[in-house]
Amino acid sequence: MPHREQDTGLNLPNVPQSRRASRLAHTQEKLAHKKHTKAAMKVASLSVNGYGGTSLYSRENRWSKLNQLVRDHKIAIALLQEVHLTEERTAEIEEMYSERMKVFASPHPDNPTAMEGVAVILGKFLIKTEDASAKVLVPGRALLVKLTWNKNTSINLLNVYAPNVHGVGEENAQFWETLRAKLSEPENIDWQPDMVAGDFNMVEDPVDRLTIRSAPAATTNALDGLKLLLKVQDGWRETYPSEAQYTFSRNNGQSRLDRIYCSETIARTARKWTLESVGIDEVDHDMAWVQVALIDAPIMGNGRWAMPKSLIKNKLVKSHVIETEKLALVTAQETSVNRTNTHNPQTVLVRWIHQTREEARRVEKTLISPITKKV
Repeated sequence: MPHREQDTGLNLPNVPQSRRASRLAHTQEKLAHKKHTKAAMKVASLSVNGYGGTSLYSRENRWSKLNQLVRDHKIAIALLQEVHLTEERTAEIEEMYSERMKVFASPHPDNPTAMEGVAVILGKFLIKTEDASAKVLVPGRALLVKLTWNKNTSINLLNVYAPNVHGVGEENAQFWETLRAKLSEPENIDWQPDMVAGDFNMVEDPVDRLTIRSAPAATTNALDGLKLLLKVQDGWRETYPSEAQYTFSRNNGQSRLDRIYCSETIARTARKWTLESVGIDEVDHDMAWVQVALIDAPIMGNGRWAMPKSLIKNKLVKSHVIETEKLALVTAQETSVNRTNTHNPQTVLVRWIHQTREEARRVEKTLISPITKKV
């Protein structure tokens, strides 16, 4: 029986097998790249207050809700804090949600099921995850992730869960100084983060805390040192310089502990800086998120206007179409005999289309106005 080549679904010409294989591999690479690449993506940070229950199947478990949150909000990268993950729990999560997400995690070294822990979720339907990698700076508290955004652009993110501030804030300050020292090491030059996000457990500006009071100088000075090294800025505060909004409440006090810092390059295309509740039981922080775009991404307009389906059955529009259509048909027939460059069936059709579109827009405005007035 004669040998038949495997049907690849591609209509390739009669070329040598090596060239066919090369073309097929190139096409598959382009398709895979197209599937995972977006010109803009949403990056979010959320402190989740633990794992929830004792297993993934517990009613209290957070991860089914986090999966839904990432899916519904179309989050490409989610940086999570206080996740209480072990290596076994992380493996179970990746297995259960393998089609949708890739997970990197750094557990607390001594008591992972009850303390600290950071994790990063990458949405497989929204961003390329195959070559993503991670590096732990401080176990359970600081995790770097490096990934390819598109074919020519990569992005590095640092997920942080800082120690609580007590007294003069020595432990919190030491955390920022440790990160600054580690990120200054030659081996970490290629890991310099473009974005830093997480639960900072302190505020820089008194307006970010209610009741208003300043954080210990040691903590703000140490964080300033890290920011200067990385050249990052608080995107939400830069966008809303005088507003007060908080992500955490306790004992009649409120603070904006959850923040996203980014480089100047990222800030130029970042938009929709948002703080919002996620509605997950026992999660006591609000989520911070932002949409970032490639610096060379095309500016997207509103697109071409299309007549709403409701107007197609509108009596005024139907009457206009019927009357002008007849006139346009007669004119087109006349111009087909005495044709010129400016007066011919094609130009008659274009004018009729424009007139119909303007009439539909006029009618649409008259229908919308009464509704707007009521609102």
